[in-house]
Amino acid sequence: MPQPTREQITTAYWALPQEIRNFLYAEENVLRIEQIGKKFALNDDQTSKLAKLAGEVIMGVIHLDAFAGEIRQRLNVDMIKAYDIAKEVSLSIFSNITPWMEKVHGPSQISPAETLEGKPEIVDLRERDAPPNP
Repeated sequence: MPQPTREQITTAYWALPQEIRNFLYAEENVLRIEQIGKKFALNDDQTSKLAKLAGEVIMGVIHLDAFAGEIRQRLNVDMIKAYDIAKEVSLSIFSNITPWMEKVHGPSQISPAETLEGKPEIVDLRERDAPPNP
């Protein structure tokens, strides 16, 4: 997914209610992102990108269902780690503004907290039937 433009972000930001704009820059959220960065051994650049991504999800320029994939791509981490990070951000930040998140994104079909430990299902391809040879 292409990254949102500065214009898209600016437009989305100013369309937010004041309460949500305040929430975006609240000190406790900055500290939470820093703690998540430390927990997952992210460097300063990755932690900064995570903060930006979380803000883009809150503003609605990135859909919540695409959050883990965006983390994987922008932070250059494996998908399992990306799901774990997305789950942590959802639980520690997004859950504080659930009504807003549902208004912007609608109810998510599968939230990271509902998946098996926030990890994608692992399928053993050896147990699947082989496709027929042509």
